[in-house]
Amino acid sequence: MLYNMISADSNPKNPALPLAALAYNFYDSFGKKGEPMTYTIGDNPTQVYYNPANPDWQKYIAGVMKSAMDRMGFDGWQGDTIGDNRVTDYEHRNSSDEADSHMMSDSYASFINAMKDLIGEKYYITINDVNGGNDDKLAKARQDVVYNELWTNGGSVIPGRMQVAYGDLKARIDMVRNKTGKSLIVGAYMEEPGIDYTVPGGKATNGAGKDALAGKPLQADATLLVDATVAAAGGYHMSIAALANANAALNVLQSAYYPTQYLSVAKDTIRKLYNYQQFITVSEIAEVTSEVLT
Repeated sequence: MLYNMISADSNPKNPALPLAALAYNFYDSFGKKGEPMTYTIGDNPTQVYYNPANPDWQKYIAGVMKSAMDRMGFDGWQGDTIGDNRVTDYEHRNSSDEADSHMMSDSYASFINAMKDLIGEKYYITINDVNGGNDDKLAKARQDVVYNELWTNGGSVIPGRMQVAYGDLKARIDMVRNKTGKSLIVGAYMEEPGIDYTVPGGKATNGAGKDALAGKPLQADATLLVDATVAAAGGYHMSIAALANANAALNVLQSAYYPTQYLSVAKDTIRKLYNYQQFITVSEIAEVTSEVLT
């Protein structure tokens, strides 16, 4: 599947569509209240976000994605989000009445359905519901698979705790299967190396960052264990991907920005993960076949 955000424009100073198509902050969040929802690094705006429910944006992004998938032979779209946020449309951008606002996730289902109509049923599509929890909103979406990027700052399905342990992964997978009948694709990044490259030569901001700067490899056993845990629970851990990274075209996902995977990964680790994922796929096919036959 081809990766792309569902509502982002990476040219915030000269966006593709008029300001009326953008999403506007209801609170101070991604910028100030009443301003376009914008992601910044330091003082530099890097992305501005459209309202997924805006018809002009839907037509525009559907055309872009269909052209890319037709041309490059992808079978679908892995639609990413920046997480949820309370926003307004252009007309209500200065309103303080919550009735004039909505959560970005409120439009996920209608966006998916519009993409199916505009792009066609031949292509798969999913939206990253960050940390999960919007299954009810997505119930009427023609989403082909369910994908959650899970972080330790997200609330667990297990009451009174955050998503910090293997049991929390299983609980999330169980909930999705119970609500949707589908297997959850889990985005859980390995080690998450932190490096501040505004400092000459880079400055590590966590232990994994220190390992990366020291040239140490990814902890293969940890990645294999997460794959095994998620698979045993009936889900699929998206651990390896083809990346826009000249130094590692195929790598283990260690951070949310796919081209920057800092820890080196041994070819043997990639081979083990690839073989393990082939085994998981065959096991899923065998399970489905067994259900059909019985």
